[in-house]
Amino acid sequence: MKTVLAVIGGLAIIIVIAIVSLVAIGFQQIGPLVDEAQAYADETIPAIATDWDAREFNKRASPELKALLKTG
Repeated sequence: MKTVLAVIGGLAIIIVIAIVSLVAIGFQQIGPLVDEAQAYADETIPAIATDWDAREFNKRASPELKALLKTG
């Protein structure tokens, strides 16, 4: 019985380590995306909001937003 519990405990530890490793790798890959999103927002929001140019808004809108505006 002790052997079975030891094996189950070892597997649980391995699974936890694997999950923690995957989360750490995910956070490393998300860093550049956050920086890119911030740069995009810093550039786009003033360009649209300064004079509220609808053409500028349409030019910079994402494909998902454009599709939503067409159907909505």
